Amino acid sequence: MMTHDFDARDLNQDEIISRLPLDILPTIFSKLEQRDCITCMRVCRAWYTIIPEYAKAVWSTLRLYPHDLLRRNRYRELCLGSHVKSVYFSKFQNDEDLYRMMQKVIDWGCTHIEFMRK
Repeated sequence: MMTHDFDARDLNQDEIISRLPLDILPTIFSKLEQRDCITCMRVCRAWYTIIPEYAKAVWSTLRLYPHDLLRRNRYRELCLGSHVKSVYFSKFQNDEDLYRMMQKVIDWGCTHIEFMRK
């Protein structure tokens, strides 16, 4: 078994990720909530780039609300794509807003959805 003698406090965020085996990253990120992934993306440019690729399991289900029509979340948008399989539309009161939100989901590249629920 190989051990690494280093103190993580001496490394910057880019170096921490680069020292991990790539095959372990999806396992690490799968333990996070969606909001935690977004918080991690704000740490540094390397994490901003890596997390959308390795956290796909976290984003297989998407829950959307009417306020998501009003404010853009570029971090979330980077994490979305064809791996999104389920979408829940919560608290939508009118069909027009629901339709607009469905169109946004398609625009975000979520084209392989298997389940939707209002």
